Amino acid sequence: MNNFIGLSFLLSSEGLFKINTDIFETGIINITLLLGLLVIVGKDFLTGTLENRRREILHGVKDAEDRLEEASKRLAEAKKNN
Repeated sequence: MNNFIGLSFLLSSEGLFKINTDIFETGIINITLLLGLLVIVGKDFLTGTLENRRREILHGVKDAEDRLEEASKRLAEAKKNN
């Protein structure tokens, strides 16, 4: 059962702790802990960064729409004057 729980230190038969040398098992534990830490710590940072990026993109799209509307008005005026 201890192998499935994946503790990095296992209780030996003498009652002392020993290092788990199963690289596959400890690698899975380390990756799981790292991903959990990244999700917990990085969530606020990523949320703020993505929100700022979303605002920049929306602002750029709004500016492009405004320029398109202005260019369409100028084109209509130029066609009207010819």
